[in-house]
Amino acid sequence: MPSLIKRRRIDHGLPPFDWKLLKIVEELGSGTFGSVHCGTYGKDKKTVVIKKLKSESGDAKSRFIKEAKMLLGITHANIPAFLGFSDSPYAIMMDYVMLDFQPFGLEKQVSNFEDFCHFVDDEWNFDSFADVLVVCVKDVVNALEYLHKRDIAHRDLKANNVLITNQHYCHEDKESVSHIYAECPVVCKLTDFGLSRSLDAQTQSILQSRTEEIIRGTPVYMAPGIHLGILKSANQIDLKKPGYL
Repeated sequence: MPSLIKRRRIDHGLPPFDWKLLKIVEELGSGTFGSVHCGTYGKDKKTVVIKKLKSESGDAKSRFIKEAKMLLGITHANIPAFLGFSDSPYAIMMDYVMLDFQPFGLEKQVSNFEDFCHFVDDEWNFDSFADVLVVCVKDVVNALEYLHKRDIAHRDLKANNVLITNQHYCHEDKESVSHIYAECPVVCKLTDFGLSRSLDAQTQSILQSRTEEIIRGTPVYMAPGIHLGILKSANQIDLKKPGYL
C-alpha cells in the first residue's frame, strides 16, 4: 500500500503566512506569471494584497522567491510593505493601499494610478488633477532613487504598477481633510517587482537582449532608447519612464 508522507515546509528565510487564514475578496488583476487579489487575513481580518504565482515550474518559483527576498529588504514610504510569503501555494502578501473618494462625496475606490486616471477622465471633473500628478511623479522618482541606491532596477514602470492612496486623511473630519490634502493630496507607491534585477545584471541583460532581439517589460511603456538600442544602463531606462505616466 502507498504511504502518505507530509510534505516538509522549506525554510526560504522569509516570514511565512498561513494560506488557510486568508480569505480572498476579489481579483485585482491577472497576468502571464500570476494573479493579484485583495483579501483579509487572520483573526483581525487585516486587508491585504496577495500576489499568487501561476506557474509551477522550478524556474518560476525560484524567481518568485527572489522577488520576495528583494521585497523583504525594502523599507520605503513609496513602496508597499512586504508582510509574508507562502509556498503552498506560492504567494506574496503585501500591505493593501487604495484611494477612497468618500472624503469628496463619492462612493468609489481605486487602487492604482491607471484606474484613477480613467475615473477622473471619464466620470469626474477633478480640477486638482495637475497637483496630484506632480505628487505621483515625485513619489515614483523617490522610490526609484531608493531602489537604484540599493542596486535594484525596477524594469516595468507603468501606470497600473503605481498604487495610489489617501488613507492618511480618509477618516479625518472635513476641516482636517482640507489641511492635509493641501499638504499631501495622495501618496503613491511603486509595486510589482517581478522583473526587477540588480543594476549590473540588468545592464548586461540589456546588451544581451539587444543582440538576441528579446524585449523584456511592457513594450508600450518602454523607453524609446530600448527600441532604438541607445540606452546602455537599467537606471537610465527606469528614469525615462515617469514621464509616461
